[in-house]
Amino acid sequence: MMAPAPAPTVNNASNIRKSILDYVIKDLTRFSNVVGTADKQNIDAHLTSVRSIETQITEMMTGANTGMASVAGTKVTTAGASTTGTTTFGLGNAACNPPAQSSVVAPGKTSAGTDVQAKLMAQLSVAAFAADATRVVVQQIGDQGAGELVLTWINNTMGVPYAAGGPNPGDANTGDVNGFHAIAHRNVADKVLCDTWFASMNGYIIGLLKGITDVTGASMLDSSVFVGMNNMRAGLHDTTNIPVYMAGSCGGYFKTGRSLAIPAGTPHNQLLVALCNAMGTPAPGGGTYFGESTYVGELTVLKG
Repeated sequence: MMAPAPAPTVNNASNIRKSILDYVIKDLTRFSNVVGTADKQNIDAHLTSVRSIETQITEMMTGANTGMASVAGTKVTTAGASTTGTTTFGLGNAACNPPAQSSVVAPGKTSAGTDVQAKLMAQLSVAAFAADATRVVVQQIGDQGAGELVLTWINNTMGVPYAAGGPNPGDANTGDVNGFHAIAHRNVADKVLCDTWFASMNGYIIGLLKGITDVTGASMLDSSVFVGMNNMRAGLHDTTNIPVYMAGSCGGYFKTGRSLAIPAGTPHNQLLVALCNAMGTPAPGGGTYFGESTYVGELTVLKG
């Protein structure tokens, strides 16, 4: 008897790199044939967005990224970015291997590519909203301290890109001397430049939400709410007069187009209660508190 032929080798790396659309395109095509024109356009827009995200991820993994991010075919330049060409982000490679340890931990800590990654996460989040795969997303750039977050993609007050400068001589526990944590503690013009970039990222997400419409012509932003905030006002660990901005009415729950001066001492827990109630998921206590029950109440002034 002849020995059975060996089973063909499975190329798992190739399967992993295969587009998710390749697995679902037949079903989507069949579905598109039974829906109306407006739904077809929504499906096409979603496919374009997903394919764009996949392309950018592939470029990042192979190191061929020009500092541009795109969604649905629209190019968006990173605010304040001055670098172009090929950038290696240490995110792995085309063989789907994990990134080298040296590219993640000291020495040589780097934040290069964080701006592009942040935009990709924003695009993935909005795509998930559009597909109703999720209803809530929280995005935080860097860890809570942001000690090693060096915004190398924008220029400092001297007109040159920020670069890692080593441990902060004032307090090594706060990370790199040019990291956002140390800059925030110095609380000078450099912090304004960094904050401006963070704000531009929030504007980018809001723009993505505005760019997707439903069959009624309303934008996704109309049925959503975006909240941008921080846990302190400046780098002095002050927790009063913290600015918060919101975009979108969450289906009409919030009144937009206003600037409100909230009474001093108002805990931001009341804002979180309002968000829970707006989304139809009441906070504990019958929708009266979020977190510690001491901070009871909803910030009803947001409803107008």
